[in-house]
Amino acid sequence: MLISVSQFAVAEYEALQNTLDLEQNLRMEAENIAREMLVEQTQLKRQSQILLQSCMPGQALQDILSQVAILTEDLKKQRLEHQNQIRQTFISDTDNPNRYKKQF
Repeated sequence: MLISVSQFAVAEYEALQNTLDLEQNLRMEAENIAREMLVEQTQLKRQSQILLQSCMPGQALQDILSQVAILTEDLKKQRLEHQNQIRQTFISDTDNPNRYKKQF
């Protein structure tokens, strides 16, 4: 019986090791793809900026880009605030499940 338990433990260890190896390989592959995408994104941003600069006068372009950056930041803040409000509502609803039951 001790031998079969040991064999089971070894088999389970090998299965876990194989799963770990697979997950590590997948993670490395995902990180490589992410790096490639980041490099491509950087190149595309650079190309986009060059195209925009060639299409518009310099100062007007800078003004528009700064306005877009400000609006994007404001949108991010509003999205985070909204997510926090939803999270707080969910937490308060789960803390008090009887909150919406009618009182008789």
